[in-house]
Amino acid sequence: MSSDAAKKPTSPGNSPNVPPNLPYTSGVNPSGGRQPNEPSYGVQPPAAGGPPPNGQTGQTAAGSPYRQPGNGAPPLPPVAGRQPTVPPTVPPTVPRRPIEPPPMPPRPAGSTAASPASPRTAAGQPMAARVPVGQPKAATGKAVPGKVGTAKTAAKSTAKTAAGKTAVKQYVGQPAGAKPPRQKRSPQPQSSANGLLPVLRFVQGVGKVTAGTLLGVTMLSSSVIAGGLVGLAISFRNLPDVRVVRNYTPAQTTYIYDVNGTLLDSIHDEVNREVVDLDTISPDLKRAVIAIEDSHFYTHHGINPTSIGRAFLANIGEGQTVEGGSTITMQLIKNLFLTPERSLSRKMVEAVLSLRLEQIFSKDQILEMYLNQVYWGHNTYGVETAAQSYFNKHASELTLAESAMMAGLIQAPEEFSPFRDYKTAKQRQAIVLSRMRQLNWITAKEQQDALKQPLRLGTITSFQESRAPYVTEAVVQELMDRFGRDQVLKGGMRVQTTI
Repeated sequence: MSSDAAKKPTSPGNSPNVPPNLPYTSGVNPSGGRQPNEPSYGVQPPAAGGPPPNGQTGQTAAGSPYRQPGNGAPPLPPVAGRQPTVPPTVPPTVPRRPIEPPPMPPRPAGSTAASPASPRTAAGQPMAARVPVGQPKAATGKAVPGKVGTAKTAAKSTAKTAAGKTAVKQYVGQPAGAKPPRQKRSPQPQSSANGLLPVLRFVQGVGKVTAGTLLGVTMLSSSVIAGGLVGLAISFRNLPDVRVVRNYTPAQTTYIYDVNGTLLDSIHDEVNREVVDLDTISPDLKRAVIAIEDSHFYTHHGINPTSIGRAFLANIGEGQTVEGGSTITMQLIKNLFLTPERSLSRKMVEAVLSLRLEQIFSKDQILEMYLNQVYWGHNTYGVETAAQSYFNKHASELTLAESAMMAGLIQAPEEFSPFRDYKTAKQRQAIVLSRMRQLNWITAKEQQDALKQPLRLGTITSFQESRAPYVTEAVVQELMDRFGRDQVLKGGMRVQTTI
């Protein structure tokens, strides 16, 4: 072999170790190294101490990839860890030209028949378009890697075979191969259970709020009641004993007469009162007072729950205390033991003492004490002095019209006094007569006669001047020296002089 033949690389077809149809390269440059960016075909290095791969001897031969000294190139220095490579035996993949389906002619609107230009199989079915392997997903189909897929048109064409013919479904107004129009879903009707669910949740929420409110109100009410009971327990230890009323003597006016029994003067302190028995009081006055102040006086036991409830509602409506709801017994307790203060604690104490008083005294005794104790205005206490002051009569001589007017003054004697406002006093009289008629204690004729009866008023008897000042002053001085001041002013003495 000549030197020219040794320098010229062997053709790929003559090399025993290079496959045909592959470009050949020596893998080295004239300087003894690898060409830049030159591909390597993965030649396996010979085993340590063994023969070269593929039966090669490593000697110089035509087309041998190993260059030895003497083949026209300098020897390659050995490189540690680097072995010569052998070209691969597997041919590379040759890219194929994709097969595109023929274009389909446009179909008329509303047509569902398949186009005659579409390719068909031997069975008469439309031939599916073939998609090349590894192609991305197109608008007309879906490619599966490694397999030849069938294009699924976006128009969702359905083939139905009937008598050897195929009908293709196409959406009206849409071009071939286009995506189907998105259909709007109609709202599904809710079942009765789903419709009731919000209502049940609302009712559950309202129930929780109501339960919490009721619990809070109950706890608050319990606290108030407990506090009230504790306050009453403390107050009850200091409550007065109603049995002292048996020995009670109210303050009365002292009267001084001349030798003939003519009244010269009346001596009293702030209270102008004359105590009389119940039998000496006009029946009309007793009925009028009971009708307007406590119509159930002879049926209750000191307190009237109906009256208390009515007064409570009236006070709530007005926002202030406008009605007391007290019975005659409760009013007597207030006049004897308590102060005019209006409070819940005082009202409860008043009720307790009223129950005790009813256990000790009879109804007539309580009514007698009340009529002699009640205030009638102008420093006048008791029915007797009030009758003498307003009408210049004894309490036993009062008529129905006069009794109704006096009974109407108890609520506000100074304001309703006929000495100050006769018209208002007549209105109060009409109210009392109407109440008595409502209770059937008088007839309609008696009511009308009482309203039409003219009234003759008296004069205020409190703090009048003496008819004989010198005589009365001497008598009062002597009485104070002998009995004391309180006995003269509050004892209700009857003194007759010799003058």
